[in-house]
Amino acid sequence: MIDNKKLLVIVTVLAIAGVLGLFAYSTTIQPIELRIGQITASHAGSIVRTSGTITRASTFADGSMSLTIGDFEDSTSIPVYFPSDVSKSLSNDCLVPGTQIGVEGEVRLYQESVEISVSRADDLTVISVPNGTEYPLGTVMQSIQMFDGLEVTTSGEILEIEAIYSSNTLLGTSFQITQRCDNQTYCLECMCFERDLTQQFKQWDAVQVTGTISFYANKGQWQMSADIVNSI
Repeated sequence: MIDNKKLLVIVTVLAIAGVLGLFAYSTTIQPIELRIGQITASHAGSIVRTSGTITRASTFADGSMSLTIGDFEDSTSIPVYFPSDVSKSLSNDCLVPGTQIGVEGEVRLYQESVEISVSRADDLTVISVPNGTEYPLGTVMQSIQMFDGLEVTTSGEILEIEAIYSSNTLLGTSFQITQRCDNQTYCLECMCFERDLTQQFKQWDAVQVTGTISFYANKGQWQMSADIVNSI
């Protein structure tokens, strides 16, 4: 018969061995490399690695944080959740819309929606900070809602350029940029405030434009507030 003391020792050793075995097993699990659009509810419980551009960032009262990252090429996005203990270990200065990041975490279902939960600060890497990365106009227009509030650089040819005045006061220059891509023609409304660009550019001039994308409810359309317009 095994006395209680020996039985307790055996059970303790087995328990420790089991925990160590699970830990060793967990370290051998390789994350699945997926694009954002490939991550579905069928991956719940799996560890995945993906990357994207931050389109929204929120911090909650308990210190936890949620980022939405998007893949503009596929017009897809996914929320990424960081518990408070992880969030507090991150440098949040660059975790703002426009920053491109890579993340590794567990796919979970939250209120029937798919999200990635990151359990370690080291599982987030900053790939690039906002720097006016240029996107094709077709990519911008196909995913326009994902660019809301972001500074974007794109290019195209000028259409319908016009200086706008009110009571002889210059408000700015309105124009469109257009570009044909994949047998489709895309067009973006632009407004450059407090500058008259009509002396510098004319119809069909090729330009590179940098500005912020927003939805203007009074016009019922998406528009770029252009800060920089250069000939190309």
